[in-house]
Amino acid sequence: MEAVHRLRQMGLPVVLELVGPVHHSGKRFLKAQSQWDPKGEWIQYRGEIPFNHLHDIYHEAEEFVYASSCENMPNILLEAMASGLPIASSNRGPMPQMLDKAAVYFNPENSVEIANAIKTLVEDPHLRDEKSWASYEAAKPYTWRRCAQDTFDFVAQVAQSTSARVK
Repeated sequence: MEAVHRLRQMGLPVVLELVGPVHHSGKRFLKAQSQWDPKGEWIQYRGEIPFNHLHDIYHEAEEFVYASSCENMPNILLEAMASGLPIASSNRGPMPQMLDKAAVYFNPENSVEIANAIKTLVEDPHLRDEKSWASYEAAKPYTWRRCAQDTFDFVAQVAQSTSARVK
């Protein structure tokens, strides 16, 4: 929120649209929202969206910002990649390993860096198109078929290893 506030202070008419449940951080979220957008002009909180409607949200978006500081396999990021959105992303793992050169990166704990990454994509349509295509391409290897095959291969490898030790 602070990063988008900075951009608005610079005159960029950006809107922050947030999707998903707030759960245990609800009070903290509301406090931040009232601090950065007390008039409710540019923070739009949609709440939890049914999975089968998420693709509509992605297709309406002009950019995707992923500011997580720790993940193991961020499916939300994969959804944005598969939607072909230009992405401003946290520079923490595994995001750079998944996106490679398909994003503009920032330190998720530094609002100035977040704002600069967003601004870079907003102001450079050529880069935005380049990152959009690259994120779409980077999502292609992540399929449920591949996930299942890799899982079965791993289980078979463990079974063979255990069988060899038992003999």
